[in-house]
Amino acid sequence: MAAARRVRPSTLLAATVGAALLVASWSAPDPALATLSPAGFAVRPMTSTYDDVFTPSTTGNPVTDSGLVAGSTLVGRNDRAAVYNLHSHTLTTLGTLGGRNSWGTDVNAAGDVVGYSELTFRGYTHAFLWTARTGVMHDLGSFDGRGDYSQANAISDAGVVVGWGTPTRPDQTPHAFVWDPTASPVRMRELALPPGTRTATATAVNARGQVVGRATGDDDEGVLWDPGTTQPTVLSSPPGARIVGAVDINDAGFVVGPAAVDRTGPSGAYPASRSYRWSPTTRSSALLVTAPVDSDYYDEVTAINRYGIIVGVSRQFRLNRLAVWNACGTPVYVLPAPDGQGSTGTGVNRYGEIVGTSSTSPTWGAEFVRADPCTAGP
Repeated sequence: MAAARRVRPSTLLAATVGAALLVASWSAPDPALATLSPAGFAVRPMTSTYDDVFTPSTTGNPVTDSGLVAGSTLVGRNDRAAVYNLHSHTLTTLGTLGGRNSWGTDVNAAGDVVGYSELTFRGYTHAFLWTARTGVMHDLGSFDGRGDYSQANAISDAGVVVGWGTPTRPDQTPHAFVWDPTASPVRMRELALPPGTRTATATAVNARGQVVGRATGDDDEGVLWDPGTTQPTVLSSPPGARIVGAVDINDAGFVVGPAAVDRTGPSGAYPASRSYRWSPTTRSSALLVTAPVDSDYYDEVTAINRYGIIVGVSRQFRLNRLAVWNACGTPVYVLPAPDGQGSTGTGVNRYGEIVGTSSTSPTWGAEFVRADPCTAGP
């Protein structure tokens, strides 16, 4: 199967952020793009003390509050799952399940890592759980041993793992799973499909055990699996858009993900990518504010932290740039592109430490740090 697409800051971006940050921005008309000085963020390459290459995961939210980041590094010409420490600038390589390549997708507060690895035979990949206490990578297998492929996408602080797996041979259609270490027996359990869908993937899980992801039938849909119910919830689309997935959920239950809106170009109507936030209070979603500046514009979110700060990417003038929503009192901030180079945000923790990629970074993995004090507010 294809590989996953591949911070202690000097001043905290959002250590004082409160619930007020979530107010008003969601339903307000799209304002002009919020502007900060070009020096608003400094870009630091995510390199180890030995200049090892590291690329953070783009699945879910791969950075912990203590500054651990899940992703991959290179060992020779092969990808290996790894964990990077933003504070000590050290890298831990995790190995494989017998094959040549592995990829890390998420890490929890205990330092336990999940992802997927090639096996010794036939190039199959299985989800893995690497525990910091033992330093051992465990094969999570597949659905009762029937499928050839599985991938873990996220792990909660309680050790609950979610992802997808193939149910039978030779069927390679993905089905979402949850793996709970407290369940009896401990095994990969399939999450129910919404009516009218055929496949699903789980991308994130929060402290409540709520899981989000994507289900596909005739169309793609954003899905919430709540441990208190037996059936998944299909997230309602915002006006003028259609939700096509869910990528992250914070502990308060707010969900972010991609949506599609119709645009009209020289060849007629076409769908363009926008981003939304779904509220557990109103059970409804709203598009994130944006500032379309040219016909090539789109945006895409990747993660949301406990205070509602969201990171992702905004494409403008044929260049991807780091986008941050609801930080420092601004509804949206897009990192100016230094020297015409691109950047993306892939994760943000409770302190506003942001990780992602940057073309200015020799390793592509990058940490984005506020270069000036920031007082968060509504």
